[in-house]
Amino acid sequence: MRFSIYNTPWAANATDDRRLIGLLREHSLRADADGFAAIFHPEHHTSGKGVISADSLMWASYLAPQLRQAYLGFSISQIPLHPPVATAERFALLDQLTRGRVLFGVGSGVEAAGSLAMGFEAEPRTRSAMAQQILDLLDVLWAKQPDDPPVSWEIGPHKGTLLERIVPSLYSSPRPTMMAVGQADTSILRAAAKGWPIFVYAGDGHDANFVRRLALYRRELAAAGHPPEVREHCMQWTTATRTLVAIADTVEEARDQLMTILSYHERVLDRAFAVIAKAEELSGFKGPTYGYNKRSDPIFADNWFLYGTADSVAEQIQAMYGDWGIGNLLISTNWGVSEPECMTIYDGWYRRFVDEIMPRFADQHVPSDPLAIELPEFDARAAAGGAPR
Repeated sequence: MRFSIYNTPWAANATDDRRLIGLLREHSLRADADGFAAIFHPEHHTSGKGVISADSLMWASYLAPQLRQAYLGFSISQIPLHPPVATAERFALLDQLTRGRVLFGVGSGVEAAGSLAMGFEAEPRTRSAMAQQILDLLDVLWAKQPDDPPVSWEIGPHKGTLLERIVPSLYSSPRPTMMAVGQADTSILRAAAKGWPIFVYAGDGHDANFVRRLALYRRELAAAGHPPEVREHCMQWTTATRTLVAIADTVEEARDQLMTILSYHERVLDRAFAVIAKAEELSGFKGPTYGYNKRSDPIFADNWFLYGTADSVAEQIQAMYGDWGIGNLLISTNWGVSEPECMTIYDGWYRRFVDEIMPRFADQHVPSDPLAIELPEFDARAAAGGAPR
């Protein structure tokens, strides 16, 4: 079982930007040295989220030669926002620079109205369909050779014709390592058919929809006819996200520390959602709210975060993810806020996670067979939201 880091601190103001860039480098190199399997970064263009999120591929190319063993990951690259040739070229170049040690998480993105208001031309209502079309096109672009017929496309605001080949060529073949967000059944089915790992999300590891999505993916992956090494790769990198993991000497102390973090984060989100609301007004598109809860709400804390002693946290990870055969658990050690008080708390959690949690899972077996662990049965090709049988 692997553990990975998700880097996403938000700068409170412009004077924080330089400090946070240095902090992100320090955290990334420390995570690499401490044995985290990958370091993931998001792509955001609205709401003041993150100091490297506007071009996380550029940031990854800066980090790549400094890492000793960790993969670089993206959670996620917003495919509809960028011209397909530019995406194909940039992915190929980073694939070469890292010698294949990169995980391209791809999707349509959640900030549709904000991105439109900020000058990206992808129409919010069609972004999901655009993402699917562009992902199909990327495979064609990477495969094209100079003597092949031209490849033309028109997808939303993106249109063009490729006459030559994509330069540079890929280090990996036939594509770099791609990952999909496993929220919609269509994305899950696509990832299974292509042999891509997925991100699976749930507020609670035993959430029925979490299990349903995981079962759907594994059944389709097993049925897709991929070689054993592809199935094993997908199982090893199937990624569950648990944003924060708070560890202290007592459950009460861990929870108190978590609530301190969430009280700061609530202020950040109040600012962010005000910007999103304005972007929706400017774009004329009302996006989903994604269940914005007050982060200081005790129910929210209990549903979305792990906290407790090292023993109780390890038990939760085993029950929620180890027993289900999850290959990679993605956590943050700097989620959302960067005030000194928060960073002191984060550093304590990080050290205890590395020293007291990770060694317990060093020999945790992740099956290479998608059907090795029995999950609830259901109609694998039912419509999105279909319930288990």
